[in-house]
Amino acid sequence: MHGAKSIISVRQWMRAKSISKITRTICVLVVSPRQPYILIWPVCRVLDVPLDTINKPIRVVADNTRSRGTKAVDERKDAGREVSPRLYDFACIAGIRRAEYLHLTPEDLVEDDFGNPCILVRKGKGGKRQLQRILPEELPAIKAVFDNSADENHLFSKDEMNNKIDLHHLRDLRAQQMYKYYLNRIQTENGYREQLISEIRHTWEKDDKARKENGYKAKRWSDMKVTGNYILRGNNRKLAKKHGLPLQYDRLALLAVSIFHLSHWRHDVTVANYLLAV
Repeated sequence: MHGAKSIISVRQWMRAKSISKITRTICVLVVSPRQPYILIWPVCRVLDVPLDTINKPIRVVADNTRSRGTKAVDERKDAGREVSPRLYDFACIAGIRRAEYLHLTPEDLVEDDFGNPCILVRKGKGGKRQLQRILPEELPAIKAVFDNSADENHLFSKDEMNNKIDLHHLRDLRAQQMYKYYLNRIQTENGYREQLISEIRHTWEKDDKARKENGYKAKRWSDMKVTGNYILRGNNRKLAKKHGLPLQYDRLALLAVSIFHLSHWRHDVTVANYLLAV
């Protein structure tokens, strides 16, 4: 495609080439070794290339490396707690994404419909509004941060956010902590399973109503989402065995973590990307 200066000229070049050369070119341009799973649909659409002709690598979640193991960046001076202790300690409880800390305001400590203290994320990943649930015993530490915000519009200053702390790793740890918390209460407290299901159904239906009002399709509810165990298979099962982790997870506890702490609403993502993040 040397010399191509517009989409039209690219298409003209493509018409003169075989489909195999076209697909190889797109793979070289878009599917890089460092990021082999990048979304290539927009490129194919613009260039009028059938997506099913692209030999896209198969994604194996168990091979994810983000926030797993020891990395070179972990040895940097600006990657430890001491570089921003207020942010670090807050993140251990909040468990949200780096970009979401940037937009927190002094007004974002709220309660949900059940009276649980929550951190309001006004615009999370994908533009989603979410309530990040925290435990009552954690409230004093969180409130202390909100009572000493960086300014009237930001909870944290730019200097506090200018670091290499692996906040996603702290998000992983938070998910793992909260799974154990919910599982313990489900197994030891009479009536807690029913209470948690009620809270999840209420939150689910409220979110569906908001989705419909905004022109989106409602999610499909099934009682199977909170019944029985989520059993690991394939590469995830091998990874769990390797690190001595459970091979199955309580679906109710999983969904509670996924909705109230990760805003993913899915068992598989919660397990593969967070509970197996070792």
